[in-house]
Amino acid sequence: MAVAMIGLLMYAPAMPAADDANEMFRYSFNKSSVETIADESGNGLNGSIHGAQPVKSGDGYALAFDGENDYLEVPDHPGLRGQQFTFELWMKPTAAKSHLIARKFSAGRSSYMMHVGSDGSHIYCCVLDPDRSTEHWTTTRNQPLLDRWVHVAFTCDGHWVRLYIDGKLATFAPLGKLPHADERIIPYVDNPINVGRSFYLTKWRYFTGLIAEVRGFSQALNPQEIGAHYAAGHPAVPDSKRPTAISKKQIKPLPRIAVGDGPSIELTAGGKPRATIVIPRDAKHWTGEAARWLQHYVELATGAKLAIVSEDTAPAGTLISVGHTELATRAGVDADDLKWDGGR
Repeated sequence: MAVAMIGLLMYAPAMPAADDANEMFRYSFNKSSVETIADESGNGLNGSIHGAQPVKSGDGYALAFDGENDYLEVPDHPGLRGQQFTFELWMKPTAAKSHLIARKFSAGRSSYMMHVGSDGSHIYCCVLDPDRSTEHWTTTRNQPLLDRWVHVAFTCDGHWVRLYIDGKLATFAPLGKLPHADERIIPYVDNPINVGRSFYLTKWRYFTGLIAEVRGFSQALNPQEIGAHYAAGHPAVPDSKRPTAISKKQIKPLPRIAVGDGPSIELTAGGKPRATIVIPRDAKHWTGEAARWLQHYVELATGAKLAIVSEDTAPAGTLISVGHTELATRAGVDADDLKWDGGR
């Protein structure tokens, strides 16, 4: 019986560094933000305001969205059509089912979207697969989002989708069949970007609340950069500027995990599974997520779907242990120091 221990493998690979040179648009609002908003990035991507009204907030202004038909439109640009992007928002949602970002291309789908869930305690996002029909979704864990200022970042590096809340990575998920390093994997990204609404289940759905700033980048920013933007705060967001703001000089690329030259294990053959993913009998949320990500990756890459079973089932054959299993302990794998992304 072959046993493989999957631990740090599930840590998302490091993203390429990207600073403000990759910024495509930035909108901060003022009392004159009624029909248009100037792009502060210098790229001339001035936004069009539809219905949303400027309101005083903190030491600045935010746009108030009524949840009925208000939205902000970002014009299309070649720099916003690639497989990598970051969108950042300072928002204060006042109602659930508030839709934040979308790039609609047909009556039923978007190239990507992000919205606050129906319970007001989750943020969802999705990116369209190269097959033009599969949607890759991920969602944050339960936490209060309504009636408070929240900094949200939605990134895609061509392989992974990530959501950050208040400067910290909240969730991530794999995207598409690997490798796609040199391909444009997101279809139909030649439409305007909508802020404050998204097209979902046959109709437009809108955001209710305040938005103080919107930024878009042509790269997937790394966690340090997003943390620095959050720490810098915003004038319209009371008490948002943190003294722990990270300077650009402090930003360092995330370390990459070296791949060893050890023996290989056959996981699939001829499109059929040859291995089983095993999780602890008391697997926690993130262990289950890691197992599902691995299952999803293998299926996309090979067409074979590995089964996920509890160690209680006493599986045989080639086994992949995810998390702190007795199986791994018996195989002599020391997982005491195993940590997931962010220390989870």
